[in-house]
Amino acid sequence: MPKPYPPEFRRRALDLLESGRSVRDVAAALGIAESCLHRWKRRDLIERGLKPLSPAEAESAALAQARAAPGGRRSHGTGSAAVVEPARRPGCHHCTTGRGISAGHSLAR
Repeated sequence: MPKPYPPEFRRRALDLLESGRSVRDVAAALGIAESCLHRWKRRDLIERGLKPLSPAEAESAALAQARAAPGGRRSHGTGSAAVVEPARRPGCHHCTTGRGISAGHSLAR
């Protein structure tokens, strides 16, 4: 896991980039990876509404928001092949009793 940097540090790095310094110069001066600066810059532009989310980022954000919502959605299955369905599936013993999906469940893989 990458080392977390304080928000003030990130803001300072982005301010240096906005002042016209190159990513390479700022990364070397602050002792961080260039790829880290590129991610921070992209996220900053998205947060300020100057750059749209990519389709994959938009889909990921929508799924995260749906899961966080009360009565949200649950994923049956694993990985990218998972089927996102309503929290309770009528007729499914595990879903209607609140027991969850076990390894022997037909939807667990």
